[in-house]
Amino acid sequence: MREGVDRILREIDEEIHTVGERTLEGAVSAIGDGVSPDLVVLDLVLPDGRGDALVDAISTVYPISQIVAYSGQEDAVLIRSLFYKGLRGYILKSGLSTREEFERVIAGERSFPPIQEPVDSRARSIINSEDIKILRLVADPESAGSIKSIARTFDITERMAKRKWLRVRQKLEAKTKTQALARARQMGILHD
Repeated sequence: MREGVDRILREIDEEIHTVGERTLEGAVSAIGDGVSPDLVVLDLVLPDGRGDALVDAISTVYPISQIVAYSGQEDAVLIRSLFYKGLRGYILKSGLSTREEFERVIAGERSFPPIQEPVDSRARSIINSEDIKILRLVADPESAGSIKSIARTFDITERMAKRKWLRVRQKLEAKTKTQALARARQMGILHD
């Protein structure tokens, strides 16, 4: 695995020098002994650690923003957790664009598989398909979130459209359009 990553990195830039360690202890020791890498590519399954715990351990001696997880685990919870911790990237071993993802992280960008926020179970029970349609209309930049567009879409009066929009905002516990859209995105109801 290390040879494969080394090959990809050298294809990107032949000046890249890699140092490989088989264990977390070896990597932490190497960094502690003065090895100062620009980037740490961390396999999330090592003989002396796995997953989140590996990242936590290595981030005690190396900046988390310079760590890239390289893993075969397509665990959405783990990916989301590492994204929010501040990792530079999470590259799947089985990914079709591995080289491109390594190019991005070497260039200083973050690279993660698509992250789906979990849909709040409460949202599932209170938000119905009509509410989602209204939220999409309000979020649509072409309609500018107008009450008129809701009224036209549902073939109702503007007064009825205002009531529908108010009900959706109340379900989301939002006082404003911005709060409602943000809450809907946070709950996984709307996606950018």
